[in-house]
Amino acid sequence: MSDESIANPQQNEPKAKKEECLNPGIPQSNPPASTSQKQEKESSKKINYRKYVMWPVIAIIAVWAGIRWLLKLFDSHSSSVSALATVAIVGLTYVYVEYSKKQWEIAQDTLQLSQRAYVTLGKKDGVIADFVVPKDPNQNAEVVIYFQNSGHLPAKFW
Repeated sequence: MSDESIANPQQNEPKAKKEECLNPGIPQSNPPASTSQKQEKESSKKINYRKYVMWPVIAIIAVWAGIRWLLKLFDSHSSSVSALATVAIVGLTYVYVEYSKKQWEIAQDTLQLSQRAYVTLGKKDGVIADFVVPKDPNQNAEVVIYFQNSGHLPAKFW
């Protein structure tokens, strides 16, 4: 009998096998397979298509089971569901009325701003003012400033 322990299996391996692992530069007994051989081996592996086909079916079944459970729950508590739906409709109607009221106010403000009278300085041809020199030398010269109503309503003097 030998005094070597059996606990470590690497110690019981032959020396040649240990040297192969330690020296990767030494050619091994089996030459590496070419890429075409690797592709043939990989293509010969059987692909498990069932796991790719079955998960959508299982998901659809699970969703359908959840829908059926909810329908049964709603059917057994139909009066409570009707009451909750009524409260939800009342709340949504209130929100819609407030939103419509704000829209109406904004539309009215926009209409007033767009229809009011705008008084601008100058004529349409771009002349803002003219100097008027009198024919009589005793009179003073005058400056005439032009204003124009460019709004939709008539301008009023206050």
